[in-house]
Amino acid sequence: MATRFKITQSREELIATGGIAMVGALLNDNRGLASVDKMTTDRIKKGWISNSGIIKSVVGLFTLGRSDFADISMFRDELSFRLALDQERVPSEETLRQRLDLIAKLNSRQTLLDYAMRDLLRKVESFGTVKIGKHKLIPLDIDVAALLNPDCRKEGIARTYHKIDGYAPIFAYLGSEGYMLANELRIGSQHSENGAVEFLRRCLEQVKALKIDLRQIVVRVDSGHDDRKFIKALDEYGVKFIIKRNLRGEPRERYLELGKQYGAKQLSREGKNVWHYSWGNIPVDKSDELFDAEEESMRGTMTMVVAATERQTHAKTGEVFLFPEIEIDSWWTNIDCTEEECIAGYHDHGTSEQFHSELKTDMNIEKLPSGKFATNALILNIAALAFNCLRIMGQRFLNKPQLLHREYKVARRRLRSVMQDLIYIACKVVKHAGYIWLSFGRGNPHYRIFKDLYARC
Repeated sequence: MATRFKITQSREELIATGGIAMVGALLNDNRGLASVDKMTTDRIKKGWISNSGIIKSVVGLFTLGRSDFADISMFRDELSFRLALDQERVPSEETLRQRLDLIAKLNSRQTLLDYAMRDLLRKVESFGTVKIGKHKLIPLDIDVAALLNPDCRKEGIARTYHKIDGYAPIFAYLGSEGYMLANELRIGSQHSENGAVEFLRRCLEQVKALKIDLRQIVVRVDSGHDDRKFIKALDEYGVKFIIKRNLRGEPRERYLELGKQYGAKQLSREGKNVWHYSWGNIPVDKSDELFDAEEESMRGTMTMVVAATERQTHAKTGEVFLFPEIEIDSWWTNIDCTEEECIAGYHDHGTSEQFHSELKTDMNIEKLPSGKFATNALILNIAALAFNCLRIMGQRFLNKPQLLHREYKVARRRLRSVMQDLIYIACKVVKHAGYIWLSFGRGNPHYRIFKDLYARC
């Protein structure tokens, strides 16, 4: 006979979100957030809840995967949420909405939390490197990712490159482990390259402030940033880069012909031919036909890598094409490496799509809650703090295999897994001997690692 449980309510303080304590430990000593408290708006000079308290409340919600203003009401009477984030009180839904609108006035350039971001990222033990040629480099992946909001009338919503209404924010991730360095909310119809140079400079200044040698950085971007001003800015900072080229109206057949003459043929299936070659393989008189004088003048500072593909048959059916399909992929780079190493280095840039997915699905940031563009821009900036808190927790989790209940054969934990294992962790809140204790169940498999990680925050 199946067991029938009796349902009752205890007077004890039991919570299912003990991991908020670790989020608070990562943020409560943040000097960047403390500096925001010194700023005032035209309406609120001083309140019961500080500016940093409002921001940390939103961070707390995001680390729980909650992005609606109304969700804060669930934690107003929860002692551990308030104490973990070092607050006098938890704001109401109305207060949270109004105060974010006011703080957003201080964030017109979307850089209000850059100092706080740097202070948080200083807690990172290793950002992770990629090997390209003989170089071990820290990747800085910059990419635009649409936040789709169909049938929505929020300020700044416009038709994105997905042909669906939404925003088109730009993101920067530092390291192979995927720490969000910066983001910027933009209207949906804004082109990738519009404002990209300024965003690049902001990111590289953040890297310098983190005391990372720019010569150890490789910037990877897609063809939307194949722009001379962007490349010039990269050259000014002396960083390495791989940029997918935008062929625009250039003749594909000519690239294929050069590949057949000067390229190295790659192993591929029957009916498909692939050649790799770089600028250095092509005689000057031949490349003159493809490039203008300014591009030719860059030969000494960077090279062009090309992958020319000719498909004569269909991959699945084997049907022979009447006219071969020609596909040309090419990149600008200033890294001393082979064509294959450059191409592999760029393909690894696709990992940043996974980081976008973690933000949009795991943290539920696809649809921003406010109707005001400035407030949503601030909320997206705050989401970056929550993103990095979860990332730090996840990577420190993997760095202590001796404390884990099982083996993890991964280099990076997805944020959803971090939330399930370290944020949504049940415990009992106990007041005793002048202390607040979090008491875990005796069978909790993550107790040892949680205790260790909390002590290190």
